[in-house]
Amino acid sequence: MEFLSEVAAWQVWVALALLILAGDLLLFGGALSAGGGILPILAGGAVGAFVATLLGLGFVGQLAGVSIGMGVAAGLFLWLGRAWTGRSERNAPADDRITGKAHQVIEHNGQLGVRLLGDFFPIETQGTEVSEGDTVEVIEFQGIRAVVRRTDPEA
Repeated sequence: MEFLSEVAAWQVWVALALLILAGDLLLFGGALSAGGGILPILAGGAVGAFVATLLGLGFVGQLAGVSIGMGVAAGLFLWLGRAWTGRSERNAPADDRITGKAHQVIEHNGQLGVRLLGDFFPIETQGTEVSEGDTVEVIEFQGIRAVVRRTDPEA
């Protein structure tokens, strides 16, 4: 037990961060693999507490460092994940497969809507009313509802 009295708080936090990262590598193959970045985010919390300890903050300051470190690590891993996977920042109205294209109104489970990229979206019209079979263009999304306007001439 004499060993524990000689260990500084910053050493405990660094050891914890290293153990978490080693566990992620051994168990999940790394930060953005099956582990989903959760363990590196926890390690970021340990690093935050380490920095707080080096600044001479007490236990409450170290807990704040954990929160800040986890927040920074989460932001970093989200940014890295999007950069590495090439995930699009576009939403559906900015998608070339949806905007500027005509979509046919269909009825599904008693609701009128459009099928976009394989998913059904209930519609809300802007301007004239539409019925099943009409052609519409998506203007925007409000929640899960597609706001549309009629593109074909009225019969």
